[in-house]
Amino acid sequence: MGRVYFIFPCLISVFCLGATWDYTDTSTWTSVDSKCGGTSQSPVALAESTMTSATYQAFSITGDDVTLTETMTNNGHTVVVPITQTINVTGGGLTGTFQAAQLHFHWGSDSNKGSEHTLNGNQYPMELHIVTYNTKYADLATALPNSDGLAVLGFFFQVGSSDNANFAPIVSALSNVVNKDATHSITGFKLKDFMTVNMGKFYRYQGSLTTPTCDESVTWTVFAEPLSMSESQLATFRTLYEDTTTTKQMVNNYRPPLALNGRSVHLYTSNAPRLPLGISLAIFPLAALFIIV
Repeated sequence: MGRVYFIFPCLISVFCLGATWDYTDTSTWTSVDSKCGGTSQSPVALAESTMTSATYQAFSITGDDVTLTETMTNNGHTVVVPITQTINVTGGGLTGTFQAAQLHFHWGSDSNKGSEHTLNGNQYPMELHIVTYNTKYADLATALPNSDGLAVLGFFFQVGSSDNANFAPIVSALSNVVNKDATHSITGFKLKDFMTVNMGKFYRYQGSLTTPTCDESVTWTVFAEPLSMSESQLATFRTLYEDTTTTKQMVNNYRPPLALNGRSVHLYTSNAPRLPLGISLAIFPLAALFIIV
């Protein structure tokens, strides 16, 4: 991606950082924040042949059936949607209750690339991240520096033969946020409609934000079964720009996989995708539109 300014508008006040970064050469991110050179960075290449099997209780998600009205923002790196309703996640091997803060996407210039994680050597055309934070901390900003602060749910996308109606509210809003800093209100969607995969098979490891400041505070869950979007829906994301002058197309906004450096990746398989609503415990609203993982 082209050059953009990484400036938090103090929505997450402790990270009001003025610096320039883009996706052209992610190896230069250490000059933005030294944490980007850490030993537990994300994304990683996921390979089932090297994983350790593990057993977890099923995920329980509450509040994800509420119809949401949120404000989508083009922040110059991606499109991000805050989650201002209380949606809580527990189970799935997570320790504690995690509250949803926001969701965003990573995609390529074509459908041969786009996802941040790879699976068994394959890269998908898009990856969705639902960012949550540990409610033992007061808010996302407080949680971020802590090793157990964040949990991100990652979903791959494959090219589908028809439009995915569940993502129509997102895709139809993109024409209103073509340029950096543009915002648009979207309504009529439920978070559960973005998670219509078998949540009983996933990959788990400890990692980081995939953009500066690269904090190593993320418990990653990447689901094996991909979601789908039609080629035309995926192409709509490629009509966005990372600047205000409609000069630099927003594509290939993904960080390449980083070394595991001895970290283990666990494979969990279950026949039960998740517990029914209300059976278990506890995700919170957005704290910063510029936290991308």
